[in-house]
Formats: sequence, structure tokens, C-alpha cells
Amino acid sequence: MRRSERNELYKCNTKGLIDLMNDPRYMNNKNNQFGAVLGYLARHGMSNGNSKGEFLDLVYAARNEFIAQAAKQHVGAKGEVAYDQLGPGDAKLKAFIRDPLPILQREMKGFSERKENFAADEDPDIVDYYRRLKTNADILSIELGSDFDQTRNRPENTELVDVMNRLNKKIPENATTPEEALKKANSGFFGTLFRRQSKEFTAFKTAFDQFRDPTKVLNSGNVGNLEEKTTAYLKHLNPAFEYKKGMDKEAFLANLSKGQKARAEFALNVLDSIAEHKEMKPYMENVDNAIKGKPVKEIAEPKAEVNDPKIQGQFQNQIAVELGEAKESNDIVKEEPAEEKVAENGPEMSN
Repeated sequence: MRRSERNELYKCNTKGLIDLMNDPRYMNNKNNQFGAVLGYLARHGMSNGNSKGEFLDLVYAARNEFIAQAAKQHVGAKGEVAYDQLGPGDAKLKAFIRDPLPILQREMKGFSERKENFAADEDPDIVDYYRRLKTNADILSIELGSDFDQTRNRPENTELVDVMNRLNKKIPENATTPEEALKKANSGFFGTLFRRQSKEFTAFKTAFDQFRDPTKVLNSGNVGNLEEKTTAYLKHLNPAFEYKKGMDKEAFLANLSKGQKARAEFALNVLDSIAEHKEMKPYMENVDNAIKGKPVKEIAEPKAEVNDPKIQGQFQNQIAVELGEAKESNDIVKEEPAEEKVAENGPEMSN
């Protein structure tokens, strides 16, 4: 086995977990999907591994994604599917959603009983991997048991977890976390050395950092604050910007410089993740409640948007008349300081 393939076996991060859970091989069989997730979680902290994030962060990311996938089938279903029906082989999954840590501890403990026999011609790297995996699963089971009450009472910020899960699906393949994706979008030799960050970008980055940080009590998981600062940054780049589901992003990005484009693309992914979260939140709450035996709420169907250009034009012209303002063109881009600006201490750039 090549070194790159061997290293891939030991990687353990939220993006990898979410990608695994959306693998078509597992989507239609919840028993197999749960087993695959269990095996991935068992990697956490393995020797020579690449583990990012705390173990419980991965656990609750998995729980949220299970619920999100179940909720998706209810959009437009009009009650034809029960909220507690997750698919064939869903017994363990339901127990995991109700209270993830007890079943996780039990399953990790029994994990060492799997893959006991290896063929004589089995790749030695694969054999070594499974032996380490079983040992690591036993260690995780012991750790969960020794600190059970503290870990079980850990508060779950569903707003934070769901938005970040959705954002993980949108970041480039060369980034393992949204934080790394943002750093790459804001990097580059000249950008790193000379760029002068706009106050709007600084506010957006601060809001994003605080949103994903559980210790920032005020803004951790604060969807409204993140949405506000993200929108403000994109309006800084183009005053005519208005986020809409399914909007033509390429038309918006086309008028930006290369550096601005990368940062704006990340910001648009953030808004997409927030919009998806808001749309799916009531369905996810119903799935969670149904599995726990709690009442579910009826969800009103969203009103269809008016797509007739004639009607839209009349509506926009009426607003312009009422406000006494001319309609702004969507192609207007706010001028910013040049990408390079000579100063006493050397060139600066604004984003």
C-alpha cells in the first residue's frame, strides 16, 4: 500500500465524517451507514493519525447529519412519511439519536470482536490498521465510561453543528476544515504580506470565528450575527448584493478581483449553509422529537416565489416610485482601494 493510501486510513475530521455519511454506498441502508460511522469514529486519536477536533464534536456532528438526512425526505412529503421512519436497519441509529453516548460506548466495546480473521495474503498495512483500530476503540470505550456523566451532560449547540456540517460539504477538496478553507481564500504571497483588510471582512471573519467557538457564549452558534456580518461583507463588495436561494453566483463573482472572488465564494457558501439550515430546522426538530416520542409540529408549506418577469418588474418599479429612487443596476460594484497601494511602509491591498 502506498504511503498516501496508508495515511488516508488514519485521517479523522468532521469533513471526512460528513463525506463518508453521504457516500451512496451507505445512504440507503442505515445499519451499514451506522457501522461505517462507528468505524470512522474509532479512528479518533489513533497513533500516527490525523485527528482534528474533539471526539464529542465528531459524535454530535454525526448525530446532526443523521437527523438532517432523515429530515430531507419530509420536505414536500405532506405527512406521507412518519418522522420516526429512518429506513431499513434503523434501530441502533434511533438509539444513537436519542442518547448517543451509551450506545457508542457499548458499540466501541464490541468493536474489537470484528475483523478477527485475516487472509494469508492480506495487505500487512490493512492488518496493522484493523489491529490498531480495535485497540483504539477499546480505549475510547473506557474513556467514555470513566467520564460518562460529564460527557453525557455536554450541551449540544444544534445551530452551530448544523451550519458547520453543511459548510463542510461545500469547502474545496484541498481543505480539511472550513477554517482552513477561509485561510486559503484569504492567503497568497502578496495578500499575506501586504493586504489591508477591510473592516467588513474583519467583522465577517470575527463573526465566523466566534460562531464556531463554543467558548464564545454571546455569538457561538449565533446564526443571526453570522448572517448579518456575512451579508455586510458581500454588500461591501457590491452594494446591489441581495442573497436569494438559487441566485446566479457566477454573475456576482465575475466582477470581482481574484482575491475578492475567493473570499466572496466562501462567504456565499456560508449564506447557503445558513439558508439550508433555516429551511430544514423545523423538519429536523420533528425528526428528533418523533424519535424521542415527543409531539411533532405541522409545518406550513412555503409560499411559491413569483417568477413572472413582468410581475416582478411591476413590483420593483412600484417600490422605486414609492421610495423616489431609481432602480440600481445589479452590475454596479463598489470601488475599493486598488489591489496594491503604495504607502510609506510598503504596498498595501484591501479585500
